[in-house]
Amino acid sequence: MTRKVGVTMRTLGKTLVLLAALPAAVASCGDDAGAVDYDQFLGSWMLAETRTTKGCGNRPPEMATGTLFVTKASEGYLLFAINPTCILKADAAGATATLRAGEMCTSMFGQVMGNVTVQGGTFTVDGITASFSYNGKVSVTIASVGLMCDFASMGTATKVQ
Repeated sequence: MTRKVGVTMRTLGKTLVLLAALPAAVASCGDDAGAVDYDQFLGSWMLAETRTTKGCGNRPPEMATGTLFVTKASEGYLLFAINPTCILKADAAGATATLRAGEMCTSMFGQVMGNVTVQGGTFTVDGITASFSYNGKVSVTIASVGLMCDFASMGTATKVQ
């Protein structure tokens, strides 16, 4: 009988240790601190954008409008389709998506097609509105002359319902 009590006490001790650790283990299972609500980004956004291009002559800032399409890649990052030839990857945290530096695409700059390299940018959602900014370099050819220009864009967007 003593042997059975010894085993039971040992088992009871192990059980109490496990039970003491259980609340911490359960709490960490439900920890969503790193979770991202991708749905807040996804869909179509109507843009009102101001684009400033530097290093390509004295061009005044342009006001651009259009639609931005945001989807989620199966790998877990966001895809921002600025146009069919310019789709950029971004990583989301909270309500902000950050464009990946070094992403490249082609896009119109004025009346010429340019090769764009993004240096940085963010897209921050607040309900059905968002603010954004991004910058980088664009190489264009004008009158057979190749130019490397800096650009910066900022603006607002409204989610299309």
